Amino acid sequence: MKQVENRIADDPKLGRQKLEEDPTKVVAGVGGQLFIIDHHHAAEAWLGAKTEWGANALCKIVNSEKGLPAEFKTEDEFWTALKAARLVRLKNASGVDVDASQLPKTLEAMADDPYRSLAWFVRQKGGFCKTAREFAEFAWADWFRSKSPTFEIQNLPSEPNERNATVDEAVDMAHSSEAENLLGYSAVKCQ
Repeated sequence: MKQVENRIADDPKLGRQKLEEDPTKVVAGVGGQLFIIDHHHAAEAWLGAKTEWGANALCKIVNSEKGLPAEFKTEDEFWTALKAARLVRLKNASGVDVDASQLPKTLEAMADDPYRSLAWFVRQKGGFCKTAREFAEFAWADWFRSKSPTFEIQNLPSEPNERNATVDEAVDMAHSSEAENLLGYSAVKCQ
């Protein structure tokens, strides 16, 4: 997500401080292989950031916090546990269901989902509240995607403070009763 990379480039020390406060969440899989479960976009942005830290982003292994074993013996055991804990999103960038073998193997291989970007802008504008639940913004992205003829998704702004008709319309929709079953819903602006 270009917006995250821009924020890191604008103030890398602040970006690093925020990362120290809220590190990239990873789980250790079979053989100790690490899988990102939160802050994918920030991790990707740090890979491309031209800072004194380069791609040395801060990660936190959260197996125990999330009720997962410290290690897994098989891939099936690992993916079953991640699905049960709701720590994996088995959809592609178009919101289509996939199996674990079809997920990107690297951050660079992640495709951009413009509806996920729209959801991020809407949350930044107070359209819905941040939740502790992983992938909540993706649920919003899927919901906005289901309304897709409504949005000119190719016209998203480059920064959250820019006025944008598509984002404004999406914020209004997010406050509607149609969205009340989504995580983070609020009928009024979130702070």
